[in-house]
Amino acid sequence: LDFFENCDEEKKTNLLDSLKDKIPEFIHTPDGAKLAIKLIWFAPVKERKLIVKNFKDLSVKAAMEHYGHRVLLALFDTIDDTVLLNKVVVSELANDMKKLIEDEWGEKVIHYLVHPRDGRGIDKQEIAFLAEGDSNPHSKKTQKDRYGQLYAGITENLYPYLAANFEQLVFEANKSNFVGACLETTSKFDLFDRQVPSEARKSCNAAIVEIAKKDFVPMDQEGFHIIEHPAGGFVLNGIMRCDVDLPEDERLSVALVDGLTKQQLGSWIACNKGCHVLLKMLKVGGPKVVEKVKAAINRKHLDNYKSKGAIVLKSFLDGKANK
Repeated sequence: LDFFENCDEEKKTNLLDSLKDKIPEFIHTPDGAKLAIKLIWFAPVKERKLIVKNFKDLSVKAAMEHYGHRVLLALFDTIDDTVLLNKVVVSELANDMKKLIEDEWGEKVIHYLVHPRDGRGIDKQEIAFLAEGDSNPHSKKTQKDRYGQLYAGITENLYPYLAANFEQLVFEANKSNFVGACLETTSKFDLFDRQVPSEARKSCNAAIVEIAKKDFVPMDQEGFHIIEHPAGGFVLNGIMRCDVDLPEDERLSVALVDGLTKQQLGSWIACNKGCHVLLKMLKVGGPKVVEKVKAAINRKHLDNYKSKGAIVLKSFLDGKANK
């Protein structure tokens, strides 16, 4: 690594020639991964294609390594041939979604494909280091196009996995940040226009509705209801925050009022987090959602609750809160 960082262009080219087909073999240490990344930045287009091809059948292994996973992030940042990258690396990752999302480093790789350079997925120092490669002379494709094409390579596998395992991911695996990030709409901080496929979002909403249908017993020792679970309430509010940017049939607030009975929705006033979720529905929901939520809330019962959520919900219903 020291040699590469301090030698001239000719020696760098010679080093690249001797190592370009061996990169997956030395990414297991901090210096090895850093050298691999710098070689990727330095490599011309032809050599980059060879580097990518050498990750065939090794991408999942690399993604689950403390240092190796960073090399994949550098490939995502740098390689213009996204067709090749999707074929060799991303498709391999997509086919092992469960293993990767359950793994500390693997989750970071999938998160990066959904949200590149996101401080919730990797730390700021790592983002700053990866950004050093942005000025390399051989990458011509815009970040928007590159990241968008790589994201398209995982959507078919990612979202069915989320929908089928939503409860386990949020309640047991502590993946609420990851799940919420996957279902966010594009914001001004995103590097590409990430569009969650419509049917994928609907299937995730349907999964949430099925979990929310369970009888709500406040402070249930058998296990918190999604409305009272710390991670559950976080995910619900995070996903619903995006409802204002979505067509009505893709909104979680609409799926909840259509899928739950008046009694089920109304029972949520018994806990602080439930009141906050109902408040969020009133704030982001269209006329149908607002009408159904208001109809579900028994005001007499609500007046008996003194949680912070109940107080702000009452205030909002009385027109005293900031809408």
